[in-house]
Amino acid sequence: MSGRSLTAVVLSTLILVGAGISYTLWSYNRIDAARAASTASWRNLAAGLSERYRQAELAVARGVDQRKIEMEFGERFRLAVDRFRTSAQLHLQYDAAQELEQLMSKQPGLLSASTALAQEVQDYNAILKNLRTALSTPGGRFLSLFLNFANPDDLRLASSD
Repeated sequence: MSGRSLTAVVLSTLILVGAGISYTLWSYNRIDAARAASTASWRNLAAGLSERYRQAELAVARGVDQRKIEMEFGERFRLAVDRFRTSAQLHLQYDAAQELEQLMSKQPGLLSASTALAQEVQDYNAILKNLRTALSTPGGRFLSLFLNFANPDDLRLASSD
């Protein structure tokens, strides 16, 4: 192999590796921005959900007192509300919200969602879609091999199911 062709191979390899690294870093920045947006959106949404769960907790307690709701359901609901309120980690709080919405769907008429909260959930789900799109790119899939990115499902309020 001549020196000229060896130089061309080495230079081509360096250019391809550099382009791959640039694309991967660009993908990481895009994913990081989408994650930051979803975190900020969740923090705003969590305040509205907290109020929703406070009202639902009161409704469940009244139902248990009047024996319209089983005590076991009331206890499961109370524990899920506690997990939602006391969790500092976003993914654990999100999981607790999912559980609460599933529990609320088992008690029809327990509590209806306000239109403002439903809109916030819709906006949050749109931001999650952007995150999922960023994670599904080749760069996102490559980074997912090394980094554990959370990829949550859409949040659905019990009254909107």
